[in-house]
Amino acid sequence: MAFRKFTTEVLLPDALAREEDGKPPSAHVFEEVGRLNINAMRLGPGPHLKGLTLMGGVVKPEQVSRVNAILEDVSDALISTTTSMR
Repeated sequence: MAFRKFTTEVLLPDALAREEDGKPPSAHVFEEVGRLNINAMRLGPGPHLKGLTLMGGVVKPEQVSRVNAILEDVSDALISTTTSMR
């Protein structure tokens, strides 16, 4: 649910705006990806997650699985499909 919230509140609005103006993603999106440690989670489970605060503390490092990475990929694909259909 935390990633879905990020997708709907941060990623999708920016993707739609960038679709309209043709500019690259906003710095705010990259800052949120970094703050939430999304890239680290996309690598899947492992020692690289130890000590990180994931999704603002909602997700614990031991909760990350390959399933999380797959769901994030599906969410990204949905964003791509939604913006390309406009």
